[in-house]
Amino acid sequence: MHFFIPLLLFISVVSSQSEEDEKIDYNDDGKIDYSDDEVKCLACQKCIKDIEAEIQNVTPAKKMPKTFIIDGEGNIGEPNIEYRRSETFLIDIMENICDRMDNAVKVKHKTTGEMMLFTLALADGKMNPLINDIDIPEDSGLGNNPKMYCEDMMDKYGDEILELFKVEENLVEKICTTITNFCPTPEKVKEEL
Repeated sequence: MHFFIPLLLFISVVSSQSEEDEKIDYNDDGKIDYSDDEVKCLACQKCIKDIEAEIQNVTPAKKMPKTFIIDGEGNIGEPNIEYRRSETFLIDIMENICDRMDNAVKVKHKTTGEMMLFTLALADGKMNPLINDIDIPEDSGLGNNPKMYCEDMMDKYGDEILELFKVEENLVEKICTTITNFCPTPEKVKEEL
């Protein structure tokens, strides 16, 4: 008799799940199984947004020579460029950006409903101040390592990404959708709906 009460309770809880919950895939361990494509897309978006944030943290007034070639009279031939758009600065960022994925979790923004990877701790070890703006799912573990996807993207597309960041801004969609194909195009998303 005592066995049937918990069984009935379990059945009633399982049958009351919402349709949204039924769409979630679980792996053999009972954890949420995120698709490779979804994790790739989120990792790409986070990586590019983090690079853009690093660029914005440097004042455009900071300049450096475009090249260090000096003519016979001791003059540097080419004009100065913004340091934040220099190959030196961008390579330094791109070599270290994937390390930020180590403590990334999949979250949903409370206001926009956007799914994203979120870094809980900042580089200085402090808690991310935007923690109150997000909802963390009960099981936000990621089946595949977003750092691995970030590193793969940098290995395969690093030269193209570097060249784009030298001259352009707001590159998340261009890089993650057009160049790497890690994210679906808006047209493909509409087709799936």
